[in-house]
Amino acid sequence: MGSNSVAPRVRVVAVDCFESPYRLRLPFRFGAVTITEGRQAVVRVRVRFEDGREAQGYAADALAAKWFDKSPELSDAQNLDQLRAALANA
Repeated sequence: MGSNSVAPRVRVVAVDCFESPYRLRLPFRFGAVTITEGRQAVVRVRVRFEDGREAQGYAADALAAKWFDKSPELSDAQNLDQLRAALANA
């Protein structure tokens, strides 16, 4: 791209968040946590360009307990609620 190229202007038309369950083939350990199954957060975004064309894209990541807050006082459910809140705020 040349030095006078301009990024396309887009408008976010829709954002959809949903979850999908997953099961790992082998246990995965990180820190004090070992996981064999869980839930995956999936985000779908649709955008519209100035010329009316639309595009959509997806992103996904595991909702892993103890990812943000490693406090042993919090349950896995509380940790997952923290992750969901962070996703909603994003």
